[in-house]
Amino acid sequence: MLGAACGDALGWPNEFISQVHADKVLSSGSLLHFRSWNRQAGGRFHPHHEKIKAGSYSDDTQLILCLARSLQFGKQWQKQFCEVELPFWLLYERGGGRATKQSARTWASGIPPWSDKRSRDDIRKYLEAGGNGVAMRIMPHVLFQCEAEVFSSVAQNILLDGIATHGHPRALVGALTYGYALWTSLHKTGRLRFGEVVDALLDHVADWSSWPASNADLTKWRRAACKHLDYALSWDQTVNEMTDLLQICRERIAQGVIATDEEVLQALNCYDRNVGGAGTITAAAAVYLASRHASDPIKGIIQAAYAFGTDTDTIASMTGGLLGIISGWGWLSPLRNEVQDAAYLERMATTLVTRGHGTTAPKAGLPETKSRIGSFRKKLVQIKPGTTLDLPDGRMGRAMEVEENVGKTGKFKVFFVDIACEDRQTLRFSKIVKISLSGAEARHDANGQTPGARTVSVGIKLPVEDLKASVGFYRDILNLKLKKQSDVTVVFAEGLVLVAKDYQARYGGAGIHSLIYVDVDDIAHCLSKAMKGGFEIVTPLSEWKGSDKAYFRCKDPSGNIVEVFSTKVNQAPFNGSQQPGQTVSTGPEPLPAVQDTASATGATQEPLSFLPRHKPQ
Repeated sequence: MLGAACGDALGWPNEFISQVHADKVLSSGSLLHFRSWNRQAGGRFHPHHEKIKAGSYSDDTQLILCLARSLQFGKQWQKQFCEVELPFWLLYERGGGRATKQSARTWASGIPPWSDKRSRDDIRKYLEAGGNGVAMRIMPHVLFQCEAEVFSSVAQNILLDGIATHGHPRALVGALTYGYALWTSLHKTGRLRFGEVVDALLDHVADWSSWPASNADLTKWRRAACKHLDYALSWDQTVNEMTDLLQICRERIAQGVIATDEEVLQALNCYDRNVGGAGTITAAAAVYLASRHASDPIKGIIQAAYAFGTDTDTIASMTGGLLGIISGWGWLSPLRNEVQDAAYLERMATTLVTRGHGTTAPKAGLPETKSRIGSFRKKLVQIKPGTTLDLPDGRMGRAMEVEENVGKTGKFKVFFVDIACEDRQTLRFSKIVKISLSGAEARHDANGQTPGARTVSVGIKLPVEDLKASVGFYRDILNLKLKKQSDVTVVFAEGLVLVAKDYQARYGGAGIHSLIYVDVDDIAHCLSKAMKGGFEIVTPLSEWKGSDKAYFRCKDPSGNIVEVFSTKVNQAPFNGSQQPGQTVSTGPEPLPAVQDTASATGATQEPLSFLPRHKPQ
């Protein structure tokens, strides 16, 4: 459990680091050290940064703990996990996968994700979910049934767990593969041979790949799945894919030092953003790294956590969990006391293997969990430090710290609430609230200016000689995300706009190499100030074609063209400088607010020569 959490906390900051920043991280010193970093959150509409403390774990460990608590409810564990833990987890999840979150929302609404009450398209998406969100959380099943002499009973619970969020065989087969690797390593007496875990999987395929025929719930689920998918065929194909991946692992391990870890992860398709997060691929990567580095587990977990371009937190979590079962926890001494909730993780592991004997039985989540979650969410912005409160999952908690930050656009606030649970787990909740100014606040902002003068975002429009070639440079070389494209305009999500080379010349700006665009709250106010200041208005206040938004163009004191857009639809009447009936509409569409990209920063560390330096394809 500690190995999984440490791998998660080591790898999470590296999940979205580009190769440009990767080299800086790799050369900054010893990497067996947790570091704090800034996480970009809120998506397109509520962009903000969250400071992540060193040693914090992500959804991988959160869901391991959700399952560990659920198993304490005996035969009701699945109900507790699906109807209480998953819906409540949505309020404090950190980096959760799309499929897991969507299924959790479905459970929160009172129906399973494969229910006929959902649309065929929603069911299809559920059955196509083959990510690693199942494999990464199933360790508690192995620990809870550590005395099981055959794997079939463990496999049955892994599948019952897996179908709660994912329907595709890649998710389930990957989870069974990883589960069998954990289980067979747990039952191994004596020193593990080099590559023995991979051999065990390939030599006993039927033990981990067979669908249980005796479980009524699984049989019923499979019938429902077969209405939308030839499940038997898809299952067999996935098992063949899994064995092919394991065969690659066996062959590369046999090559010894000739095959580097980077080359093996490449052969397993871990660096392919389209498939690298599949349950099968992630399971193969974790099994390979743990098998190869069983004698040097520190090297194994670092190789996983710093494999930039892969799903670093999950691969490192699963590698760390398997290495913990293979090698114990002595090798974790530099990390184990620094990872978030270390004492709680140890206690939960003990509770699992002892099946809760000698511990206090957990309090069940109340039946009206959905309404309790809604009520709890509303109270988040009112919670003060020191407040004691009931949590929707039946636990008690105390608010330890409350933060309030204004978002990038200035239109919303983000409330962060840290809560310490009675069982010593810590949870962080966030809630986004729109800012509504009124009265004196509406007349003046913090700088003494009217809110109408506030600039929300600013960006560059760059005229280029060759749009196609420029797209190749900014998208493929600098990794900017293409948002939209036309014959004369290319918009990137990061805020840069490419336009045809004659764009600025249309408005009397010949010789100017780039333009500025600005989004403001009160465009009429800005136009009035520009006119009073004697600045040339190039394009009068007009309606932007196809958007119902207002805009105007003017020149700055140096003659640069500045495009000013309203952030609000139909904010200002088209009068003043514009003649009745006149509409000017040219040029590309304006961009939404510019979003900064989160960057990771770390402590000074000693470089390790064996670390991967792969450049994502």
